[in-house]
Amino acid sequence: MKDFDPLHELNFTKLLNYPDGPTFAFASDSEVKCAGFCVSCEKKGFVSDPGFPLDQMSHGADTQDFEQILGPLISEKKAPKTMFLLESPGGDYGNGKPIEHEGITKRPPVNHYYWLPQPGPWPTEPNGGKYGPYFAYLIQAHGFHNAYFTNIVKCSMRNESNGKFDPLKISRNDSNHHFKILKNCFDEFLSEEILLFQPDIIFYFGQRTGDMAGWVQLESKHPEVTFDYLYHPSAHMSWDKLVEANDVKIRTVIAKASSESTEGS
Repeated sequence: MKDFDPLHELNFTKLLNYPDGPTFAFASDSEVKCAGFCVSCEKKGFVSDPGFPLDQMSHGADTQDFEQILGPLISEKKAPKTMFLLESPGGDYGNGKPIEHEGITKRPPVNHYYWLPQPGPWPTEPNGGKYGPYFAYLIQAHGFHNAYFTNIVKCSMRNESNGKFDPLKISRNDSNHHFKILKNCFDEFLSEEILLFQPDIIFYFGQRTGDMAGWVQLESKHPEVTFDYLYHPSAHMSWDKLVEANDVKIRTVIAKASSESTEGS
């Protein structure tokens, strides 16, 4: 994301405030210059249990971000503009030391590029199962010259009793504080991300993300956008089968979207 890109401003000014711009990838804690972060859910009273604070944070990344690490994407394939949705930040991944902002303590990302792999060539094989290398593989294999990866919910809920991160338990009930967090994240960020990025296709990873994505699809009011399911990289199935199944689904959806675009032109 370029400095003048509104998506850049949304991610690195409103969600996470980096006054000098986000630190380049793979920085140490001492190099992180995060001046603040979103505390909207806390201010609105949606985080009512001190035993389950919102802590770990994430931000979006697009194909240009991957190119800054891996070099220019060289692919004759031209996939439609595609957004990839995950549920929320998971595990203790890429986050730095706690900082305080407006009386709230969280751990913002240490790295500018939250999901990116280590520097190197574009992967031609989906090795491993880690998010960064796999997402880079998807971009390269399917020609996603304009892809955007983001979480629906921008913070994870930490269980203070064991230090682990608990998934949000979503029910479409306005009195459910987990649902309020989901809705607030959509209102503050994801709805704007969809509006600014204007995807032709939105893929969501995993069943829990799918439960959220169904609600997002209704709320986003973009009936022309194709929503479809992909297996989550951490799904309980063999890695080879997961990769093959997702590749088949992506090729099928791209072919259909491209055909409909041609018919409509």
